[in-house]
Amino acid sequence: MKRINSIILKLLLGNLLCWNVVSLAAGLVLPSAASQREMIISTAPDVAKRLKQVLGIEESSLQLEKSAALRTSPLVLLKIQAQQLEAISQLIHREFHRCGGFMIEADGASLAELTLESAVHADLERDKGLYQINQQVLVEKISREVSEGNLLTTIKALSSNPNRYYRSSHGKASQQWLKEQWQALTKTQWGVSVDFFAHGDFPQPSVIVSWKGSLRPEEIVVLGGHGDSIAGMFSRESAPAPGADDNASGIATITEVLRLLVAQNFRPERSIHFISYAAEEVGLRGSAEIARHYKNQGVNVQGVMQLDMVNFFDGRNDMVLITDNTDNEQNTFVKNLVAAYLPRIRLGENPCGYACSDHASWTRQGYPASFPFEAAMEDYNSAIHTARDTLDRSNNNARHAVPFVTLAAAFVVELSML
Repeated sequence: MKRINSIILKLLLGNLLCWNVVSLAAGLVLPSAASQREMIISTAPDVAKRLKQVLGIEESSLQLEKSAALRTSPLVLLKIQAQQLEAISQLIHREFHRCGGFMIEADGASLAELTLESAVHADLERDKGLYQINQQVLVEKISREVSEGNLLTTIKALSSNPNRYYRSSHGKASQQWLKEQWQALTKTQWGVSVDFFAHGDFPQPSVIVSWKGSLRPEEIVVLGGHGDSIAGMFSRESAPAPGADDNASGIATITEVLRLLVAQNFRPERSIHFISYAAEEVGLRGSAEIARHYKNQGVNVQGVMQLDMVNFFDGRNDMVLITDNTDNEQNTFVKNLVAAYLPRIRLGENPCGYACSDHASWTRQGYPASFPFEAAMEDYNSAIHTARDTLDRSNNNARHAVPFVTLAAAFVVELSML
C-alpha cells in the first residue's frame, strides 16, 4: 500500500497538465477497503508496458480471443486494484495523450464472465441500403437552423457544475439536470421516452433518450457522448473539473440535434437512442456496460456515432475522423456525409489509440461505430482534465461545434430512414 501511494503521489506532482493546484492543496484521499477490489483491464501493448514499469502492475493470465472486432487492436489484460484506476487514467493521458485508453473487463466478483468467447460477436447483418444518402431536403433544412446560442447555453450549464465526476454528487446531479432537459425537449413527441440507465458500482447514471422507429423499431441508431468530467485525483467531491470541451461540448451537440429533430416533428423509421454515458473517464465504464447489455439482449444496433470534444480548433482541421477501433465501412459513409452536407469542411483522419472514448465499447461488442473528433491527437485541447477546460479555450463561442451538429443530425436521419 505504501508503495502504491508513493507512486500515485509522484504521478500527481509530475503532472500539472492533468491536475491543478487547487486539487493538490486539498490533500490525499486514502483508498477505502472497497477501492482495493481486484479488477481486470485491457489496454494497448505500449500502455501496458509502461503501467508495468511505473505502477508495478501485473499481467493477467486470462486472454481474449481475437475476434473480428479486435483484429486490428491487439490487447493486453492487466490485473489491478480499483484504487489504481485514476492513476492509470492520468498516466495514460500524460504520457500517451489518450483520454481513457483502457477498458475495465471484470472485477473480482465477475471474473467468471471473462471467457475466451466474451469478445466474439457475429458480424452485424447490415441493410444493403443502409448507407444511402437520400434525406437532403430535411438535413439541409436542419443544418440551416443550428443554433450556436443553444450550444453555448448547454455548455455553460454543464460546465458551471464544480465537476461532473462519476462518484460525486455533482456528477449525479448533472445527469439529472440533463435528463430533465431532454424530457422537456421531447415531451410532445410521439414515441419518445427518457430514462436513466443505473450502474451498480457508482452513483452517476447514464441517460438514454429512446425514440421509437415507426417501421423497424427493433433496429437502433445510437448517438452518444460522455456526461462525466475529471481533473486530478484528490477531493473528487469539490475538485474543479468544468469539462467545457471534454465533454460538455459533445453533450450540447447531441442536445441540439435532439431539439432540431423535434422541431421538424421527425418520424424515424428505425429507432434512435441518444445517450449521455456515465464514467467514461475511468475506463469507459458506463458505455461498456450499456453496449454489453445491448449485446446480451440481442439489440440490433445498426450504427453508432460518438461525440467527445468538438469545440476546440487546432488551427488546421475542422474535424478529424478517428480511424482505429471504428468501422471502416461506416467511416466511409461518414466521409460521404461530410462531402454531401459540409463540403467546405477540412476533414482529417487520425488514430487515437486503444479505447480513447466510448466508441470502443461498441466496437468491442461487434457494433459499427464512428468517432468524429475536434483535432488530430497531437493538436487537441491540452486543457482537458484540468480546471482550465472552460469556454475560454474556445474563445467563449461554440462555432467549432456547429458543423458537428449537422454531421450528427445527418448521421441519425439518414441511418434511421429506410
